[in-house]
Order: sequence, then C-alpha cells, then structure tokens
Amino acid sequence: MMLDNGRTKRITSVSISVIVLIGLIVASCGVAVGFLLTKSMIPPTLVSTTRGGSIAPASSRYDDPRDISVTIPSGVSQSVSSVVAGTVTGTTCVSGMTAQSGTSLFSINEVGQLMLHTDVPMYRAFRSGMRGRDIAALNTELIRLGYAAPNGDTMTWATVVAFNGLAHSVGAKQLTRDNGWQITPSSFVWLSQTAAPIASCAAETGQNVTEGMELMSTGALPTSMTVSLPKTQIIAGDRMMVIGNKRFDMAAGTAEITNADEINAIMSSNEYKSAKSQTASGTGVLTGGTGAGSVSGGSLDSATGGVNEALIVTFKWVLKTPINVWEVPPSAVYDVAGNQGCIAADGKPVVITIVASELGKTMIAGASDTLGRVNIAPSGTQKCR
Repeated sequence: MMLDNGRTKRITSVSISVIVLIGLIVASCGVAVGFLLTKSMIPPTLVSTTRGGSIAPASSRYDDPRDISVTIPSGVSQSVSSVVAGTVTGTTCVSGMTAQSGTSLFSINEVGQLMLHTDVPMYRAFRSGMRGRDIAALNTELIRLGYAAPNGDTMTWATVVAFNGLAHSVGAKQLTRDNGWQITPSSFVWLSQTAAPIASCAAETGQNVTEGMELMSTGALPTSMTVSLPKTQIIAGDRMMVIGNKRFDMAAGTAEITNADEINAIMSSNEYKSAKSQTASGTGVLTGGTGAGSVSGGSLDSATGGVNEALIVTFKWVLKTPINVWEVPPSAVYDVAGNQGCIAADGKPVVITIVASELGKTMIAGASDTLGRVNIAPSGTQKCR
C-alpha cells in the first residue's frame, strides 16, 4: 500500500518538528542544570547578604587610627668593647637590630656578657657601703629595668641582689662571696645608651677576643626626630602615638619628638626593626638631601655598612579617648553632603556624621545614645536637615 506524496511530506514535517522540540527541551534542561551547578559553586562569602528591611545597628568604640611618618636621623658609630678575654661561643648580634641595656648578645667561654647602660661609665669596683654618682647611676638603671635596687647613691645588699637577678636572667656571671660581692668594670659590657641601633657586628662565633677588643659598633641614639602628621581631616580630640604596647601623647601640630622615653621606644620598636631590615635589603624608604626615595639610591657607609640617609618609619596616631559609633551598611546612609548624611531609624529621619567606612560598613556618629532599627535601603524618606 502506497501513500501519496502530500501525506508523506506532512508526516515528515511533523517528525522534524517533534525532534526539534525535544532538542530544545533537552538544551534548556542542560542550561538550567548548568546554572544550578554554577550557582552552587559560588563561595558563601561572595554572596551578597544585603536585603531590604531594617537592622539593629551595632555600636563600638572607634579611635580613628591614622598613619604618621617619623624620620629618624642617622647616628655616629660608637665601639662597644669586650670586658673579658676568651672565645666567643655564641652571638645573636645582627646589624640593624637594636642593642638594649639589660640584655646579652654575646657569650664568651659559655658565659653571657651582660650589656648595661649607666650615665657614668664604670671605672672602679663597687663594694658594700661605697657611695658616689656612678653608684647612683647603676642603681637607677637597675630600677628602670624592674629590679628592687636602692633609690640612692649607696652600694647596698639590695644592689647586689638586684644585679644578680639581672645577671641570672641573661646567663651572665653573678656576684659571689669569692669576689667579695663586688661589681667591677668587668662585670658588664658598658653601653652609652639604653638602646642603640647596631651598625656592625665585629666578633663572630669561634673568634678569640681580648679585653678591650670591639664586639660591635652602634649608632648614636638620636636626640630628636621629625614627625609628619596627616593633612586630611581628622576627628577632633587629644591624640596619642602608638609604639608597640606603649602610647605617648602627641598633639595635632607636633613636628618633632624630643622625649627620651619616646625615642627609646621608637628605636626598640618592631616598626623600626622592620624598616631597618627593609632598608638593608633595598626595599625600605629613606630620605636624603632632596627628600624621600628608594634605598637603592642611597649611599653606604664603608665603615659600618649602614645607610647614611635618615630612615622613615610609620606609626599609628589615634584618639586618646575613642568615640562611640554605630555601624550600618553603606546603603543605609542617604542625602550625603560632605561628611554629613541621614539615616532612617524606626522610620524617622536622623542626621548623622560619617566617621569612616571600612570592610563594607559605614561608621556613623551624632545619633542619640540609643538607635532604633535602621532601614537598610531607605527610599522616599524625608530629609533630616
């Protein structure tokens, strides 16, 4: 039995249409599955969590941290000499680090060499009952280092106990009955400053040294440093410079640091050590006669291996008394003019001051001590000012 050509063509057309329809359905299913798979692979941290509605804003304390630059001038090299003879059996001396009073960087014949600063260099032996300006200087330094030495110019048993406590802490030789409990010029390596940058290390492990031979050289501790404060607008209030775990008052307009305690803290800070290390490797920032530049353009001191130019170190400058702020999404702030803006709290317009924006949140101040629920994306709200 044979079909006519017209009927055959109709059947063929229907078959093709069905095949095309099935193909489109399969393709669309593939796209949908691919979309779902792709969506499921998006990390949760990249998925926006902002929705319409309102939130209860979090309150926090904000100290408005700003970067300040401190320029540290280079110092004149000084020699630090050994007070005993023997073999260097260990050293932690590294050029660029800071030598600290009350520590030890060298061991000679397996005995730590205590380094100690006194305003008057040691030139005689101290015995119980002796008095003098040099003894007062030793007592003062022991007290500064946290030991219970007498506050005066007399050598007492308390001086012996304080000195032995310090010597024991660094593995140095202690005073004994055999030496008459005397503190002699060979009892410690004298430092002219409480802290000083190390320019070079002369004594190496295995080297034989004699009394008076150089162990290392240090740069003179600066008596002043210049400060560059930010020129951008800051929150009004008393401010402090942060150096490690220490804080020092620093008013707006300060151009120079002369306080000895502050200078010592800077020279002992991790920020200074890091900047010094970067300078030595050619990546730090220094300044010469024409301004700041890369260390690769500096010149080296042939005697110390150090850079002649001053070093620039960055520290934080913060409010002495942090202010209370509210944290809201950036989208919650509207009608912004300068650092002023509005938010809608409990449906009412509130004027606020924008303090800072960081990590996807805006910190605001000027609102009342209590703040209701804040609209995340306000629209058609009233002006607040």
